[in-house]
Parts: sequence; structure tokens; C-alpha cells
Amino acid sequence: MKWRIVLFLIIMFLLNIGITGCKKDRSSIPTMRVLINGIPLTFEDAKRPRFEGELQFIPVREILDNVGCTCVESSNDKSLICTNGDFSIILRENNLAAIINQQDVVYMFASPFFEAGTMYAEMHFLEHIPHCTFEWDEESQSIQIYDYDQLDYGLYFFDGESDGWKEGDAVGTQKFVEGEDNPFFDPSKPTLIWIHGWQNGGVVGRGRPNFRLNSGGIDKYTHQIWKDRSWNVAIFHWLQFADELLPYDAESKINAAMENDVNMRWKKADGSYSEILADATPVAELFAQEYEALTRSLTNPNIRLAGSSFGGQVALHGTERMMNNSVQTLPNRIALLDIAWTSNYVDAQSLYTTEITARAAANVGSSVPIEYYRSSALTTTFTPDELIDHSAFQEMVFDYAGTFGIELKHTIVTHNYLWSFEHETYEAVDETGNSAGFGLSASNTIDDIWLKKGNNFHWKQIGGIDTYTPEDDIFEKRDGAGY
Repeated sequence: MKWRIVLFLIIMFLLNIGITGCKKDRSSIPTMRVLINGIPLTFEDAKRPRFEGELQFIPVREILDNVGCTCVESSNDKSLICTNGDFSIILRENNLAAIINQQDVVYMFASPFFEAGTMYAEMHFLEHIPHCTFEWDEESQSIQIYDYDQLDYGLYFFDGESDGWKEGDAVGTQKFVEGEDNPFFDPSKPTLIWIHGWQNGGVVGRGRPNFRLNSGGIDKYTHQIWKDRSWNVAIFHWLQFADELLPYDAESKINAAMENDVNMRWKKADGSYSEILADATPVAELFAQEYEALTRSLTNPNIRLAGSSFGGQVALHGTERMMNNSVQTLPNRIALLDIAWTSNYVDAQSLYTTEITARAAANVGSSVPIEYYRSSALTTTFTPDELIDHSAFQEMVFDYAGTFGIELKHTIVTHNYLWSFEHETYEAVDETGNSAGFGLSASNTIDDIWLKKGNNFHWKQIGGIDTYTPEDDIFEKRDGAGY
């Protein structure tokens, strides 16, 4: 009998060593954070998020109160009910089953529990909150929640994400708020701001624009090279404004045209729209305001804008508004990545999009160097002369997208540009095959862009047209404007 007791004690001792040894040492890991629409929440000491083993538990009421829910806790029967319109969720202590809308039963990763009068639940219960999504960033120990029933726009700064990252581990990001600490923003570093374009279906599909390239057998984050070179990297998010079925409805919000009935409405989680905001601030002005607030925090004036599709318009018109408002620190460079416009949009002064884009290009291009990369047939018909005259122009050729792969050609140029920062120069030849310096890329200096500006020459990609990587890209220097 004694040997059995001794054996039992030895086994328990070994199991305890094993369990302790397998636990991740979190002594050097920062306190778990919870962010809603890019803004960190603050918690009372007794109600902070916590780890239970490897699982992340969060105070339910403190979270859901901040996404429009009304929550009632009952410490007597150890339950909590939260409601939002027609939605409800009931959680009970030590019970894996959650009741949704008083009838549907779903099962959670772990049972909720009460402590000091507060219910905690494992973070995956958030999957059942219909107007929200969440993601976990291991590096910064952050739960990043997005509430699509609240209007969300602004400058989101991003952490890096090296090759070899794990699926399900999100990239850390936090919205810039003047005067607030942000682990992904250093005022002494140069800053890249990317502005996305039209986002039809993005809200219902919960598809927030990001830097991930997952195509052609490649899966990487193309902003990583910028982080490796000590840049701040941000996205100006205007997703809920940009999510429209018709592109010109999204486009009209850039300068708040009043020629249609959408004005400044924004998309909500269920696909419906907010009330029409006829007098709301247009997207270009919102961007200019966010940018100006950022510059008051910067000590490094090296700021580059990159605008894709309609985002190119936001970059141009936003910068024009900054100039009109005498903002002291303008961007020192603007990259237009297959900038797009429609032929249907007319502004309040009865000017077509191409006309106001031409005006903005002329005004901005006199002070800020513009590099223009055209990669698809979307804009070849409407390219205004002034845009070519006031920019360094290069035609990108992505044959791997196929003849009818216009959408891929239109979007892949963003990743090509970001990735091109990895190499110093990209070979260029003249039309006879002799060396002609180098083509346009993110690695060009500001002086290079100024020298290439104008309609005397343009560049066209002739090498590397069948590969995603820009490493083998070769360009041909050609006479004339190129359109």
C-alpha cells in the first residue's frame, strides 16, 4: 500500500513540474489590452482583462457597455444578460452554453466566472456579438475589437509582421489620438500613410483594408520592409464611407458633392446606412484634419502619402485643403497608385472629377512631388493632362494577372510599390536597349521624383511582368507623356 502512495506522490510531483514548465512565462509580457475601434480601454484594477492559463478572459460588461449593449449582472443566480436592439446574449457562471436571442444555444471555449462581482468570459464569446469583430495580436497582447455600428475613421498605425507569422495572429494596430501614447508610432521616425479606395461590401464582409498580400502563392505583409527600416506606417481608414454599391457614390463623399442622395451616409454592421448627413465633413477634409493633428506630434517632417484608387483622390484633395489651410508640415511626397475616378461625379460647382483632380494636381504638384503609377485600364480614358504634367509617370505591366484581370492589376500595384522599397534602384533602358538610369519606385529619392516630373518622358515596365516580386522589374524610358 505504501508503495502506491509513494508512486502517486511522485507522479503528481512530475505532473506539477510538467504543467509549470509548459506554461508560457508572461512576466516580461505587457498587460493585456483591449481596444475598440483602435482606442485602448481603461479598466479599474479589479476589472482588468486576465489570463487563465493560456486563455484570455475579459470583463464582459465593461466591454459590451462600450459597443452599445445594455448589460445587467446578477450575482445571485450568477448570470449576465446583455441586449442591443433585437439581439441578446445570456451567460451563466460555470456554464459553457450561451443563449443567443433567448433561443439559440452556442458553446464557448471556456466557462465564464464571477470575481468580485464582475463576470469574466473567454474572449471568443465576442464572436457572437453580431455588429462586432475581434482579433488577437500576440506580440502586443491586445484584443482588437471593431464595432461597425459606430462610425470609425482615422489614422491607424501598425506594428510589423515578419514572414513566418501564424494564421490567427493579427497585426497590432492602434488609432492615432493626439496626446495619447501609441506603441506603433514614434514621432522621431519618418511616416508612411496609405489611403485605401472604394470598399464595396467591406463592412458586411468585415474586410478591413490591410497590408497582407495573399495571392500567386505569396503570403506576406508588404509594409514590413518599411517597419524594418524604422518607418511609422499608417492606414487612413474611411471604410464605412467607402462602402457603396456604386463607386461614384463613394467617390462623391471625397469632396461632399451634392449631386446625388447619399451625401455623407456611412455603412453599418447589418448593411444598412446611417441617417443621411447632408452637412457632414467630406472625407478629404477629415483626412486633412487627421493629418494636421498628426503633424503637431511629429518631430520628423518626412511624411509620405500613398493613395490607391479613390485613395489617390483623397491624398490630392486632402493635401490641397492643407495648403489652403496653411498647414505648416505638408507631405514631402505623394504616390498615386492607379488613382481612379468616374465620369459621373460632378461637384457643387459643376466640375467633373477629372477637372477637379487636374486642378488639385496642378496646385499640389507645384510644391509636393507626385509619382503616378498606372497599372490597369480603369483610368486610361480619363487621365487629365495636368496630372501627367505635374507628376513623374510610370506604367506598370502585370501580365500574371491575365488579360481580364483588371481588378488584380488595379490593386496589386499597392503591394508592388510597398515591396519596391526593399531595393535601392530598378534598372531602366532606353528604346534602343541602352542603359537609361533607373525607373520609378518607392526607393527613389525626392530629387529623383522632381527630375522625372513632366510630360517629356515616361517609364514603362518591360521586365518582371510575370512575377509578383519587384526584384526583377525593368523599365523602359520613353519619350512623351505616355497616354
